[in-house]
Amino acid sequence: MAHNEGPPQYGQSGQPQYGQQQPGGQQYQQQPQQGYYGGPGGDAGQGYYGPPGGGAQPQNGLGLAALIVGIVGLVFAIIPFTFWLGAVLGIVGIVLGIVGMRKVSSGAANNKGAALTGVITGALGLIVAIVWFVLGVLLVNSVSEQTQNQLNELQKTSECLQKAQTADEMSACTAGS
Repeated sequence: MAHNEGPPQYGQSGQPQYGQQQPGGQQYQQQPQQGYYGGPGGDAGQGYYGPPGGGAQPQNGLGLAALIVGIVGLVFAIIPFTFWLGAVLGIVGIVLGIVGMRKVSSGAANNKGAALTGVITGALGLIVAIVWFVLGVLLVNSVSEQTQNQLNELQKTSECLQKAQTADEMSACTAGS
């Protein structure tokens, strides 16, 4: 029996070919391919309709919604005349974030960071909106008080002018204002 001393020729790699028996007696057999959707070759008509593993998908919608609503609420809260919308969205962001964090702690979701950020941005939006509201009330009160003082001065001047008989009395009425 002659041995070949050179490199193996094509098809003679020294490894057993498909379907041939291994030296230890074990034989390789090709398993049928199973597609992603369950059936052989990917036939979606058989098996399950989900990713491998069959586990439930995390319910991250509330955490993501809290994040988006909280950020949008904060943006609206910063804008002077839309702060009221920022307050409403801030409250919604806080509520969604808290519910989302409860889902994380129960194991139904896995986006604690997004839910927590939604709570924080919603709270910041609410705080900024409250600050704008307080500043608006103070501004309106200040303007109202100044307007009332000016109206009182005008009324005094008008009464003085009605009582004045001479030009000097009229000048005295307008000199104080």
